[in-house]
Amino acid sequence: MVRSAVEERMNRMQTDRIDLLQFHWQDYRDKGYLTALRILKELQNEGSIVSLGLCNFDSVRTDEICTEIGPSSIATNQVQFSLIDTRPLHGMNRVCEKHNLKLLTYGTLCGGFLTDRWLHKPEPELYCNNLTPSQRKYLDMILKAWGNWSLFQSLLTALRRIGDRHGGESIANIAVRWVLDHAFVGAVIVGARLGIVDHSEDNLNVFAIKLTSVDNGDIEAVLAKSNACQMLR
Repeated sequence: MVRSAVEERMNRMQTDRIDLLQFHWQDYRDKGYLTALRILKELQNEGSIVSLGLCNFDSVRTDEICTEIGPSSIATNQVQFSLIDTRPLHGMNRVCEKHNLKLLTYGTLCGGFLTDRWLHKPEPELYCNNLTPSQRKYLDMILKAWGNWSLFQSLLTALRRIGDRHGGESIANIAVRWVLDHAFVGAVIVGARLGIVDHSEDNLNVFAIKLTSVDNGDIEAVLAKSNACQMLR
């Protein structure tokens, strides 16, 4: 079944190998994920897969997999990481260092909430027509798990102030830079709605930004008032 799934993906992409195959598993009570990954490792040894990655595995299972499958067998784990969701700082970071693993992070802009668009704006209704399903998920996280809208506005204000120090860089770029500055992060996945918004050129500016100790101090001062450390790890 595993081999068939890999072959199907190669056929779709019209290629004889997959550069990065990301693996997800729904139920940790079923240890079949170890069996599947051993087979994927065999396919990697055969040349069908260049690198193996995980998707949304927690710290405990990531450590288990990297230990069981072998040293440096897993290249990446795709997980959520942002100024709002800082769970990777509480365990996953140590697993990455232990196994030479990098994170591919999504949700880094919280569906667009960590942008200039929402600075000084009133709290939106969760089910208003102007929000996308993704934004509803992140708004719920901001209001119920992380803090409240007032504190979120304080975070946006701090990011805007930092952006101004760096020549007027966007809030989004400062938020992405903060995530990229963690050594265990390999790349940030920035979502886009094709044909609706395009910030590709502006996004490239993130690589020219170097946050200072003052910048990070301003961010941490806001995060310290949030419930970030109490979110499920």
